Parts: sequence; C-alpha cells; structure tokens
Amino acid sequence: MCGIQASRDLPKRPVSGWPTPNPKSFRAAAPLLIALCPLLGTGAFSVSALAAVSIKPAELRCEYLADPLGLDVPAPRLSWRLNATDAEAHAQRQTSYHVLVADQAALLTANRGNLWDSGVVSSDESLNIAYGGKPLTSGQQCFWKVRVKDERGRLSSWSRPAHWTMGLLTPSDWKAKWIGTDQVFVKGNGYPPPDNQMPDPWLRKTFKLSSAPLHAVAYVASVGYHELYLKRVRTTRFSARNLR
Repeated sequence: MCGIQASRDLPKRPVSGWPTPNPKSFRAAAPLLIALCPLLGTGAFSVSALAAVSIKPAELRCEYLADPLGLDVPAPRLSWRLNATDAEAHAQRQTSYHVLVADQAALLTANRGNLWDSGVVSSDESLNIAYGGKPLTSGQQCFWKVRVKDERGRLSSWSRPAHWTMGLLTPSDWKAKWIGTDQVFVKGNGYPPPDNQMPDPWLRKTFKLSSAPLHAVAYVASVGYHELYLKRVRTTRFSARNLR
C-alpha cells in the first residue's frame, strides 16, 4: 500500500512565497507519484530479504549416522551441520536450538513433538545433543527436526525431517535362538587339519513365514560375520555394518 495520495483539487489561494500552481503540471506529476509506489515496495522487500537468518541446520545425524536403524542407545545423541545462507556474511553462529521428536511423521509435520519438545535452548552446541524426552521402547520409530537462532537472534526455518529406529534394548526382547552347532570342531574325519588352518565355518538357518507381513524387521546379532538373505537376495553388506 502506498501512502502517497494525489488530488486534482487545487488550493483556492496560493501559499505565500510559492508560485501559483499550474493545473496542467500538477495533473502530469500525479501519475508519476503514483508510479513510484511499486518501486518503494520493492525497496522495502529487499531490505527485508537482507534481514534473513544467516544460518540454517542441515545434514541431521543420530549417533553420527544418517537415519540409522536398530540403535541400542537409550538416549541417542543428535547432531546437525550449520549451513550459511549468505556467503558474504561474517561471524555467523548458532545461539540457540529447538528440537522436536515425534513417533509419527504426521505429528512432526504439524510441529508436535509428542516424544520430546526441547523448547528453545540457549546454546551454540550442535553436536551430541542427548535425547531428553520420553523413554524409548524397543523397535520404536522416531522422527525429528531442528531449528536454530543465529547470532542476531533470528529464527531459522525447520530443518528437513530425519528419523531413527530403536533396536532391541533388553535381553528379554530377544526371542530367537543362536544359530550354532557343537559339531564344527569335533576331532575326527580329518579335523583338525595337520596345519591347524581351520577355515571359518558357515552356519545357515532357513525359515519361511506362514503369511506375508505388512511390515517386518529383522534383528541380527552375531559373533563375527553374518549375512542376511531375503528370497535368495543378500540384504546386508559386511562393509556397511553401521546399521544404516
């Protein structure tokens, strides 16, 4: 909205010390004044853009991993990276953070942290922020995001959401049995070999489900190396044992 108003009504008497206005000149100047309004509005927008927050959180990590699965830490540590929004700015820094954790993605989208709402915490820390919400249970899914304030107290937008999944937290949660045998190192039939160079034994367990599940999670623990196959397709990689 522009605060400049033009009128076609001229004063009946000239102001002392001022020349008598020319009606034609006044009418010609009025559109010019009105035309300046969009330019003034554009200038105000540019000033507002310069006042934007100088940093924003990105690359969210939980226990140093991106969206990890099967965590066995009761209070996972959260971290994020701060990206500068203006490459020409100086002395950018975080002065506070606000973390939300929810058990449903929809709740997080609605900015509701039903597991943990840290509130605004005055801190420049962005590494190893320990989860401080409700106790987490085995197999629980957690969705989270964070926003920060910069060196001038300006609030960033929320980060992109991230998530993690809890593993089995207590021994009683494990219902399976070890895949093993006591016959591998029994003497006889050529064992042990003369040079004692025993190859690593492979122990296999095959099972079938009685019905197709809507959602299934396999928890695997081993003393050493293991591989998990689903319909004869390997689903695990030993080089990627970080549960990602």
